[in-house]
Amino acid sequence: LAITLNRAATLRHLRLSDCARVLWVDAMCIHQNDSLERGQQMQTMGHIYARAQHVHCWFGPD
Repeated sequence: LAITLNRAATLRHLRLSDCARVLWVDAMCIHQNDSLERGQQMQTMGHIYARAQHVHCWFGPD
């Protein structure tokens, strides 16, 4: 899976050193160039975020 440098930095920042962590990253889990898939996934995002134990927003290292 090819990812941008910013997404790689995000994953490094959010990873845990002592145990596994499950992350759902919308920019990686939704095919951004497929408007049909993106529209379908957007309808479920509220449910995904509502059921999350934690929600993290990454704006960069600074």
